[in-house]
Amino acid sequence: MRVKLQKHSGWLIYTQIDSTVSVESIIELNNQKPVEMLRQHHRSVVEKKKLDDVYYVVKQPNNKNHSYWIRFTTLYRDSEVVKDLKSQLLLAQLGVATVTPVAALEKRKFGMVVDSRIIYRFKDGEQITESHYAEMINHMQTLHDNGYLHDDPHIKNFLQSENSVFAIDCKPRKNLFFNLGIAHNNITLARKSENPDVIYALLGVDKNSNPVYRLVDYLIDLQQIRRSIKNALRKLLRIDYKR
Repeated sequence: MRVKLQKHSGWLIYTQIDSTVSVESIIELNNQKPVEMLRQHHRSVVEKKKLDDVYYVVKQPNNKNHSYWIRFTTLYRDSEVVKDLKSQLLLAQLGVATVTPVAALEKRKFGMVVDSRIIYRFKDGEQITESHYAEMINHMQTLHDNGYLHDDPHIKNFLQSENSVFAIDCKPRKNLFFNLGIAHNNITLARKSENPDVIYALLGVDKNSNPVYRLVDYLIDLQQIRRSIKNALRKLLRIDYKR
């Protein structure tokens, strides 16, 4: 997904090619005090801001900005905020409802990203319920039909507004595993929902009789066991990978 790069006030500013928002407005928006703090956490700070009677979200991925390893990787690949911007543009191109992106901002030192922001239009939404599962699955199937997987298929990564469902926090990735990848996406989504049986019924899949789903379900169980052992060892050895 191609984007336009501009420089202003010490920031590298990435926008979509035909963006109508000026870099001056983007800098002004970034510098403004928030009208509401949506989240303040060690992982990220998410602020709601207002410019010309329009509300925006400005998100700072602090865990990514401060991680030495992730800083190093930005020498040769996109930063987290640029990935977010490109993902939002790709979702819109595929026809998956999502937020409207505005810009990604970076500050680099020795070629590495040391500070960053992602800005998008504020879109009010509420957590979806079972009545919205069908539309959520339609969005997932749109990704699958176009050769992509959801990087974090979770009920909480879909919101509803005026009875219409839209995706948040989704970075589509190429499906290199075909039916195995789709099964993994669907099983993970079902496991992270309040009623997995409803998900499988809407998908038209019998997980217990489908050999692909049975295999992937088993592999996910093994992965979770491995993760639990790894976390227990980290806690025992007091290992911290944040930096």
